[in-house]
Amino acid sequence: MLRESDIIDLWELLIKNVIAIDGEFTPIKQVWDNWLHPDSSVGIDNLQDNLKSTTLARQLTRPDSEWPTKVKPIERLRTNVYSPVQLLFWKAAEHSKDQLEFEYPFCFSAIGNFINLLLYAWDPGERSAEELWSDNERIKVHRRLAQSVFQLREVREEREPLSIEIELPFEDCEKNELPIKKLAQVFGRGIATSRDKHLSDIGNASGSAIRVFENHYNTPMNRLYSLDSVFGHITENRLSLILRRDGHVTIAMSNNPLLEFYDGGWHTVDISSGKAALQSLLEMRFTSGLDSELPLNLINLSYHLATHWHGGLIAVVSDLESVKEHLIEQTQDDPSKKLLIHVHQCMKNFSGLDSFKISDVLRKGEDGEGLGRLLLSCAIQDGAMILNEKGELLSLGRIVKPKAEMLDSGARRHAAKTLGKNGVAIAISHDGAIRLFSDNSERIDAGSEAFLNVEALRIH
Repeated sequence: MLRESDIIDLWELLIKNVIAIDGEFTPIKQVWDNWLHPDSSVGIDNLQDNLKSTTLARQLTRPDSEWPTKVKPIERLRTNVYSPVQLLFWKAAEHSKDQLEFEYPFCFSAIGNFINLLLYAWDPGERSAEELWSDNERIKVHRRLAQSVFQLREVREEREPLSIEIELPFEDCEKNELPIKKLAQVFGRGIATSRDKHLSDIGNASGSAIRVFENHYNTPMNRLYSLDSVFGHITENRLSLILRRDGHVTIAMSNNPLLEFYDGGWHTVDISSGKAALQSLLEMRFTSGLDSELPLNLINLSYHLATHWHGGLIAVVSDLESVKEHLIEQTQDDPSKKLLIHVHQCMKNFSGLDSFKISDVLRKGEDGEGLGRLLLSCAIQDGAMILNEKGELLSLGRIVKPKAEMLDSGARRHAAKTLGKNGVAIAISHDGAIRLFSDNSERIDAGSEAFLNVEALRIH
């Protein structure tokens, strides 16, 4: 017999993949119901959903801070709740559930609600929280903008797809506007951005370039060399709605993609919260010696892999000896072993150091220098890229010994689970998914609440 908590409405069923929930919605609802007032320990009752929503949205601007909820971080990660975006989109979808069945998988009304919520939370102006879901005209404008972008997604110019980046909130722009197709042809993503409200005029959308990139330093593709976020050009309290030429659509804030449309639907991303989850796992596994920059470097490397449809496996272990029994031994003539020697030499030449770690070959800042593209190429190779907690590259192309359970879970998932028993593993799928694995069950004190086991925590 079904419990009441097991009954999932159609609108919730449609967004399960969006918010990366495999089972029932109980974990999401528990976090929501136990959300605390930001200035006290008093719970917010159900009549104050607007205040809950705005405090959640503001949490995105401080991803490393603790959530004001009674549900502890370890329990949230155990149940795959890692990002405020999961709860915010769930609530945005609930307020547009009557339209969701007809708009799926594009979820235009839910996206309009989601965008409106974030912009309100970051800069409410003269509006009150009670207007959050009732501000229909503002929500409609953002919904129509999403529709306009997805219409452009299907347009071709001489068989070539188009791209565009639109910053929000809108601004009054010059009257000399271009039709959206021409704007995308000439001022596409990486060339310029637009903030024109008329881009939301479905069927007659138009706009003008508001900001043109004058050099390659801050353009998205240049960020790969230093493994920086490709969204560093977005300013505080702004969002960007971005269409890439391959049809990939992103809603992003400064340095952080929040939602992305790929593989047939929207998916929660929130790389900043994903980095916080990865850091928690690494800190629980490695109580000392963890390079402070490693979680961010690894999450950005994984994101670059996932958003360019490359599969890969990255593992952090204390040393190769700890996982030696699980790995197929490499011979001296193994190409992957020779590759590691070449890569180490490149890292030594770049850093000028005899002993180096990943962060030593990535120089942050506007110049965007580094060996990030080389690391990406290494991670694409068959087998696992293995590092230690200091960020030192230990091995490349390592193949985990096969077992019978691979027939059910696949080789990469099996390898990630195996390496995750001795550290933390990140599995990146060709379809864009990023999943975290870390199993502490064999540790002597694993019964302690301080330790966390996760299997396939999806963060993209």
